[in-house]
Amino acid sequence: MKGNRNPRPGAAAEASRPDLGWQRFAACAGEDTELFFEPGHYETPRTRRRREETAKAICAGCPVRSPCREVGLETPPGLWGGLSAEDRQRLKRRRRLRRRAQQEEIAS
Repeated sequence: MKGNRNPRPGAAAEASRPDLGWQRFAACAGEDTELFFEPGHYETPRTRRRREETAKAICAGCPVRSPCREVGLETPPGLWGGLSAEDRQRLKRRRRLRRRAQQEEIAS
């Protein structure tokens, strides 16, 4: 199922940025991008879950999961660093709460 290699507009420009050079070491390099990005058509919950589980399994052993995850925190679509969009929203929320608690501790 080797399909679309350009998951979204601008992906080629992003990949050429020097700060994204880590991508060449990604476990997903050469994998079908359809595993990591929602298709342009309806996807049943079961199919989505299966697709995301497959992608997350690839990410689990990736040597560059951390920088990928950080890019994903600013990139809404797709699965980045082993995290879905929903996973990344939860992580962002936890980080915000942690920062707020630290600021309150400093202020008191």
